[in-house]
Amino acid sequence: MTVNEWYQAQQLGAPYWLYVAWDPLTHDAEPVRIQDPAAKPDHAKREVFASWFYLIPAEAID
Repeated sequence: MTVNEWYQAQQLGAPYWLYVAWDPLTHDAEPVRIQDPAAKPDHAKREVFASWFYLIPAEAID
């Protein structure tokens, strides 16, 4: 989940549903519905830091 999705799940609670497709490239992949994922056991949650950015040198803008 993205940070925004996690915050939304925390705010909305039971009305929030997460849909996950395990092995989506297989012919029999089916979505799994998870209601209120923020309320699931906290021990299973782990935070992952990922950052994507672009560095553009000043001389490239001129």
